[in-house]
Parts: sequence; C-alpha cells; structure tokens
Amino acid sequence: MIHNRHHQVFISYAHEDKAIMQKVRSFLQKAGLKVWTDEEILPGTPYWDRDIEEAVAAVNCMVVILTPNAKTSDGVRTEINLARSNHIPIFPVVALGDPNEYRFYHLAGTQQVDIRINYAEGINRLVKSISRMLDGISENSLVSNADSLQAIVTQEFGSNWTGIFFSNTNLTGTGETISINSALNFSWGYQPPSVNRVSVPSITTNHFSVRFIGTHDIAVAGVYTFTVTSASGVRVAINGAVVLDRYVSRACTTDTFDLKLNSGPALMNIEYFNDGQDATLSFFWNLVRK
Repeated sequence: MIHNRHHQVFISYAHEDKAIMQKVRSFLQKAGLKVWTDEEILPGTPYWDRDIEEAVAAVNCMVVILTPNAKTSDGVRTEINLARSNHIPIFPVVALGDPNEYRFYHLAGTQQVDIRINYAEGINRLVKSISRMLDGISENSLVSNADSLQAIVTQEFGSNWTGIFFSNTNLTGTGETISINSALNFSWGYQPPSVNRVSVPSITTNHFSVRFIGTHDIAVAGVYTFTVTSASGVRVAINGAVVLDRYVSRACTTDTFDLKLNSGPALMNIEYFNDGQDATLSFFWNLVRK
C-alpha cells in the first residue's frame, strides 16, 4: 500500500527514458510541485501494478514523457488509460523525436508541451499550465518558481554555446558558426539541422556533423553526472580530456558518466554527427555529491 495523497503529479515514461524523466521531475520539484514516479515503489513489491493504479487515482494530473520509446511502452499506454478512466488531466511533454511518428490515439487533440527546442521555455510552460489547473495551490508561488527555473536550466544545461556545423559527418572543411543561447536539446528528426527554428545555412541534408563549444561556470565543486542522448554518434571532452567517445553510427542511446569538477569555468566540447538517422542530441549535467 502506498501513501501518496500529497502528490500532485504522476510522471509516466518509458524506462529507457529514465534520465529524461529524472530531469523533468527535478525541475517540477524545484518549482514547488510534489511528484510521484514508479521509483517510489520498493524493490520486491509483489503487487506493483496495484501501486501504480493507486498512485494514478490519487494525484491531480499526469505528465507523459513522449519519445519513440514511449510509443512502444505497454506501461505508458496502461498509465494513460488509467488516467483517462480516473478523469485525471494529462499533460503530454514532447522530449525526443518527431511526435508525428509516435502519436497516441488517446492524446489526440491534447495540447502538448515541447521541451526539444527551448527546454527552459517548455518547462516553464508546463509548470504554469499545471499551476493553473491545481485547486488550492497558490498559482503566483508556482509561477514565481517557474520564472526562476531559467537560471537552474542554465546551471545544468549550459547556455552561450558556439556551434560549428559541417556538411559532412567528419567535422572537416569550412563550418557554419552559430551562437546558441540555450540548452543543447535538439530533435532534428530526418530534416536538416536548425537552431531556434532557423535552418543552418549551407546544411541541406541530415548527413552532417557539428562541434559545440562552451565555457560554463561550475558553481559548486563536486561529482557531477552527465547525461548524453544521441543518434547517431557523439564525443564529449571536458577541460581538454575526452570523457565519452561514442563517435560511431548507432540508434538513439543515452549515456551517463560521473566526473569530479572544481568550482569555476569548465570548457566543454561536444562533437556530434548524424548519418541519416532520426537526429537527436541532448546534453546536461547535475550535481550528485559535494
């Protein structure tokens, strides 16, 4: 038996998208919302499906993380049906890929929140939408917290990146340099790359590569977990040392690694290429211990 009557939001997600869920949950909690996920179910629980049913029935709303993995998840489909049968409002959040390719019949017509292009803007919109829906909650308090999320997103995703795009997959030749004042959270699909909905000049196919460079302030010294989701290949270097090398053609995959950082500026270099796949790249980090 679970006791979650004080939870306001249930997050439904495919287990392959655990890192995405954890980041969304973190921001919702920082905005002042009480969130329930299946990570609260203790290992070995015999009737975990009953806990899921009770949790859905007890919350005020459901957030569904929409990705290609979610489309094939029996769990996500079941939880959506539970929300509908309990008349629980659903907030679909587009996190990866092209939502036109993984539509959920029961979510047709439901307004979606897109966090692929501008993460902070999308999360703010989600928090404000939930705050307007909740009864007995001070909307001004939640909206105030939502407005402060931009600074948190900057700390954990970075901003002020420089992207150098190449019309090949090996980072050679003359690149197209673009300033990026937002997180690295892209779902280009099978289209040529774009930044802030503007196509990258001279890149006309989804066979391309890009080098992102940014110096970001690490406010607190400690061990950080970095999460990188990509399709096709990616390589990450921090302060001149390669810490992740997956620069090979592959389907969408999420990698994580831990790294101890001192406070102060950290130089981050992310190299990415796509060879005609469903182009996706997301990069963020969070402090796990001081």
